[in-house]
Amino acid sequence: AVGKSGYVRHDFSLPSSDNVLPLTLGQHVALCCLDNSDKVVQAEFYPYSERSEQGKFSILLPEGTNFVEDDNELGPDRAAFSKVLKTELEVGDEIAIKPGGVSLEYRGQYLPVKEMVFLCSGEDIVPVMEQVRAVLPEDSSSVQLVSVLWLCRNTKDFDIADTLLEAEYRKYPSKLAVTCVDDDIRNGKMEDNKDVVDAVPDFLPGTMAIVTGPRAFRRKAKQYLLNAGYPNDTICVME
Repeated sequence: AVGKSGYVRHDFSLPSSDNVLPLTLGQHVALCCLDNSDKVVQAEFYPYSERSEQGKFSILLPEGTNFVEDDNELGPDRAAFSKVLKTELEVGDEIAIKPGGVSLEYRGQYLPVKEMVFLCSGEDIVPVMEQVRAVLPEDSSSVQLVSVLWLCRNTKDFDIADTLLEAEYRKYPSKLAVTCVDDDIRNGKMEDNKDVVDAVPDFLPGTMAIVTGPRAFRRKAKQYLLNAGYPNDTICVME
């Protein structure tokens, strides 16, 4: 497990020790294998490892074998691959990989992007971390301020990335704001959670909002942003 969280890191070796996944920012890696019935199982994941890591990569999955819950959290394709990975594949088995889809795209009219606002839930902090590391360094982008709102049902799940976020905050305290909320808003409204309301800044031209998480969370978070005055074309929903 990653820290005390309910998630496990799964590592995969690349053919050569100097191989690197050829992924752009916000891009999935597509994984494919055969199950014990010779049925093709494939799904796309955001790498938990950094894109620049050589010789291997990793993904993050919920621990345990509650496959109904996995389906709710991951969606059917990822849940099916997760089940095969947990119950059928063994160390040393081969899988096929290729670059997957890219879901990070700004369609708004307000350029350059000066502020990025992330709303994410659970393990979907993973693609957010990669973007935060990419845009914060000086002269790396036009982004001047990044706000991250991260919601988890279980406080232990913040172990997924809290030390990484803290490290980035220590490097860029004037550019990064992070709010962790121990509520995944499954049963309530985002508008009713004061921590959520306080963490999401008002829309200004040049702001881009990124939403990532389970399907139900993505739907709620996007609607919250629309109600808060964010134009639809400034909201990027990462699936």
